[in-house]
Amino acid sequence: MTAAHPTVRFATTNSPVGRVLLAATDAGVCALSLGDSDKQLEAGLRAMFPKATVRRAAADLAPW
Repeated sequence: MTAAHPTVRFATTNSPVGRVLLAATDAGVCALSLGDSDKQLEAGLRAMFPKATVRRAAADLAPW
């Protein structure tokens, strides 16, 4: 990972208000989003960080 091309890990889950996405880099949380579907949330995350390597990593984020 470099500052210009970070690795963004994310996980999604259900909540009372819809689907929730939590994303983080090695520096900490970088996104928290609400949406109707995982596909929509992941697309939004990729749009926010177009140069990042984005990967689903629920186990990495479970402690948060």
